[in-house]
Amino acid sequence: MAFLTDQLVKNLADAINGSDRAQEELQRKGRQELVMVHDSIRYDDDSALEWLHENGHDEWGLFITAVYGDPHAVQALFDGKQSRMAMAAHAVLGDTRSMEWLVKNNHKAWIQLVEAIKKSLAEEE
Repeated sequence: MAFLTDQLVKNLADAINGSDRAQEELQRKGRQELVMVHDSIRYDDDSALEWLHENGHDEWGLFITAVYGDPHAVQALFDGKQSRMAMAAHAVLGDTRSMEWLVKNNHKAWIQLVEAIKKSLAEEE
């Protein structure tokens, strides 16, 4: 996985919340995988999920699968040493200890991402 700054995570959260500017910023920075994460979550776009797997971004594919409730995907993120992604996915699913871990470790951008995803998923229902 390419290096992921807190600003990129925040941009992803803002894009999921509907900010065109944040989505354009992700594109400008060449982070197509984050644009695909956005499309997959915000628009429930299966082709975006496929793109992630086909282009070597399996950890993001697992993340998306995890936020849709697959416990095996959460475990695969932990196994792949993607603890922030795993904790964020688990927090989206309502695990309070995971959210507490994100807060305790001052992962503000990831908390914003969790909140954005939860909001987006609630809008789908």
